Amino acid sequence: MGKKIELSKRLKLVASFVEPGALVADVGTDHGYVPIWLVQEGVAAGGIAMDVNQGPLERAKAHIAACGLSGRIQVRLGDGLSALSGEEADTVIIAGMGGPLIVRILTEGLETARRMKRLILSPQSEIWSVRAFLERNGFVIEDDAMTEEDGKYYTVICARSAGGYIGDGTFCVSERKRLEWKYGKCLLERKDPVLKVFLEQERQKYRKVLDRLDNAEDENDSGSLGRQARKKEVEDEIALIERAFLWMR
Repeated sequence: MGKKIELSKRLKLVASFVEPGALVADVGTDHGYVPIWLVQEGVAAGGIAMDVNQGPLERAKAHIAACGLSGRIQVRLGDGLSALSGEEADTVIIAGMGGPLIVRILTEGLETARRMKRLILSPQSEIWSVRAFLERNGFVIEDDAMTEEDGKYYTVICARSAGGYIGDGTFCVSERKRLEWKYGKCLLERKDPVLKVFLEQERQKYRKVLDRLDNAEDENDSGSLGRQARKKEVEDEIALIERAFLWMR
């Protein structure tokens, strides 16, 4: 029996969305911990640990071998979904990357992504851009989850393809839609306690920024226009947070 892998709180949340018996492709696998854990726990039937860089793949390969799982988890070099065929996996995990990078990976591998039963995505930034992409390209967001670890907040999005394409030109971005993309419809509707704590911290942070801007001297100097534009951005963020709190009342 090989060594046992333990996941961080963040990665356990990612893994919790994998359905029993799934064939998992972990994009940007790094150490390969997620597919190893899923197979060890009897959740996944098998997996493919994928990365664009050889270094992380070598680490993943060593960990997979140490756990005695070389026959059940493949290691593959590739950029995004380019090295994956739709028949090899039914679940894709993309975690620990910025939102724009995840959007690029899904855009370039759109047909492969649409063949998957489940996409499990955990963007580290610009989460709204991932939710917007999914909805505009015919995916349904089935669930959102959020956790805090070591003072940082992490979101996981679970989605599946529903077919169809909405596109930028015909999609009306209402205020409600902005809230859903930024904070997650599922999180808002179930009044997620982690989201509430996160929103309160964000509200306090933006209020402090606004106070600094309000107290800035020499409003008529050359930086005044830029400061006023920044103040408007901060006020808009605070207003959106207040509307999120109203939704969760």
